[in-house]
Amino acid sequence: MKKFLFLFIIFSFLLNGNVNSQCKFKKIKKLTKFAISDNCSVDVDISTKAKLVFSKFSTNGIVSFVKSGNEYYLFFYQVRNYSSRYEILENNSLVIIFDDGEPLSLYPCGNFSGKMVGLSFTTFGIGCFYKIDKNQLQQIADNTCKMIIIHITADHKISGTQIDEDGSSFFEYPILSERYARNAPNAAACILSK
Repeated sequence: MKKFLFLFIIFSFLLNGNVNSQCKFKKIKKLTKFAISDNCSVDVDISTKAKLVFSKFSTNGIVSFVKSGNEYYLFFYQVRNYSSRYEILENNSLVIIFDDGEPLSLYPCGNFSGKMVGLSFTTFGIGCFYKIDKNQLQQIADNTCKMIIIHITADHKISGTQIDEDGSSFFEYPILSERYARNAPNAAACILSK
């Protein structure tokens, strides 16, 4: 009986270690310096490793999930080459469209502006913390992402934007890679384990 109990404990430990080994937690401080806001400050206690959710010529989108105290956030960082400046305000949603067509809308915890990246000053980077609860995290963890829509605010037309019915500007990014489509769900499942 003792031998069986000992083997059960070892097996359980190995199984638990295997599940957690797939979760990668890493500080995202280098990216959060692009999340410039006067009315939202997030102290990151733990964050998942930043992963690409889309990458196309001159534009990349990176996502990480963050736990700050008892609150959760989706941290989104976008880099656009040859882009003018724009902002993401409290009323600008990020919409995740899942494979079944179901949308999930998230809103920033404040107003965010980005900054020019690199020496050429032709690349614009902006980070933003979007409020998210456990049910929304579970929805992301349980589904595959098909598209991301990012609403923005700018004083002038930004190349690559579309205009919504309400007159707001947005970027639309289909997620064509199966690997990129699973990055957000895998990270959401990891932050839920903490």
